[in-house]
This record gives sequence, C-alpha cells and structure tokens, in this order.
Amino acid sequence: MNKPLLSDLLPRLVPLNTLPSRYLQEIRHQLVPRALAPGDELFDEQAPSGLSYFLLSGTLSLLTPDGERPLVAGSPESRHVFTPGIQVSKVCALEEACVLGIDSAQLERLVTWQHANADLLLELATAGELTDWLEALLENPLFAKVPPANVRDMLTRLETIDLPVGHVLLREGEAGDCCYFLKSGRAEVMTGLGSASQVVAELDVGACFGEEALLTDAPRNATVTLIEDACVLKLARESFVSLLKAPVVDELSLEQANALIEQGAQWLDVRLLEEY
Repeated sequence: MNKPLLSDLLPRLVPLNTLPSRYLQEIRHQLVPRALAPGDELFDEQAPSGLSYFLLSGTLSLLTPDGERPLVAGSPESRHVFTPGIQVSKVCALEEACVLGIDSAQLERLVTWQHANADLLLELATAGELTDWLEALLENPLFAKVPPANVRDMLTRLETIDLPVGHVLLREGEAGDCCYFLKSGRAEVMTGLGSASQVVAELDVGACFGEEALLTDAPRNATVTLIEDACVLKLARESFVSLLKAPVVDELSLEQANALIEQGAQWLDVRLLEEY
C-alpha cells in the first residue's frame, strides 16, 4: 500500500518547493507516491493522464521527439516536473520506480497564483508599504483558493483602524458583520462567558479573525480583545462574501443535495462541538 509522501522530499521537487504550505495543504491528498514495476507504462500518447509527474526513485524511459532517454532519480533533471505532451509522449519504468502524480491544471493554477501574489508583495514593498502582515495573512488556508485579483481588490476595501490595548473587537454570541486582519499589535481569543471564560489563543501580526461567523452564518464563537495597541484592518461582510467566501465555498441547493443523497451521498456535520 502506498504511503503519504514524506515532507522532506518536497524541497527537492520543482516547482512544489516554491509553493507555500497553504497550497500544499490543498493538494495534500495527491501527495501519495505510486510504485511502478519494471516495464510498467506510466502513460503514452494514446492515453494522456491529465497529471504532471515527479520521479522519486528508480529509472524511467522517456520517449521524446529526439528519441528515448533515461531519467534517473537523484539527478538534477529528476527534480523537475514532467508532463505528457509533445516533449514527453511516453514513459515506462526501466526498473522498480516510484513517481508522484499531481493534477496538471491544479498545479499550474497554484504556481501562477504564487507568482502573482509574490508580484503583489513586491509591488507594495516597492511603493513603501509594510507587507509583513500581508505575507503572514496569505499563509492562512482561507487564501489557498482565493485568486490574486481578489486579494488586490480586497486591499482597496479595507478600513484601517488604530485601537488601544483593551479594546474588544468581537464578542462571543454577537452576529458577524465583518472580519478583521491584524496589521500590528497582538490580541487574545477567549471562549465562554463569565467565570467559564478562558483564553484559548493569542493572535499576532497577519492574523485573520471574525471570518468563521461570515463563512458559517453563525454567531461569533469567541471574544477577541487587544492586548497591545494595534492597527486593525476591517473588511465588511459584503466584501468578504464576494471576494473571499465565494471562491472557497461550494454551495448546493437543497434540490441538488437531495439528488446526491438519492445517489448514495451522505450528510456530514462539520460544525465544532461548541457550534453544535
């Protein structure tokens, strides 16, 4: 049975080694190596797979316009991705080998978005903007499926607010009408009310908070209080829904859901215990 890919292999694979952790989390279910026996065919010109491949161990034979050539694991060339197409039309294993296959379209999208976000950060830094908070914010898994164009648009809609230590930004049980990003300072997160309250986390620069109520349409599930003077960036509910929620949440109508149930699908409650 194939085992998940060890994380220490990822830094050797180009362009996976350029992707932030939030992108790797999106494709984590694909990071499972596939074993090949000698003579096994990975793909040919008659059966394109839609996948891009990395060689992890062993030796492959690649059919190219210039003829067959070997690809040996551990060589500089083997660190790079190869994809079915004009340049590589057929691949077979010359010995026991192990490969990793990732959806080509998804990989291309993630690499493109990573470059676009890097360009945005460089553009802001060149203009004299402090980007530490945005770099940290983009590591949030929420942004893994958000197009860079939406991030740019989001920046134009943020309301900058300077607030003193002790200010309560969110209260547990209240309705959510916005979310916040922490540009400077720190905050603490508390759950429970009265004597049952307890601190469960501290937020640092780049943190996003208040978004859960907007994603789930549920009341705030925690209280957030500043423990330092801070600069926060406020994003209104309408902007959050159109720019951040829409790209990451796939919605079904009740009719569509019932049709899937009839085909064998099941309801799965993913709420936290406190939300339930």
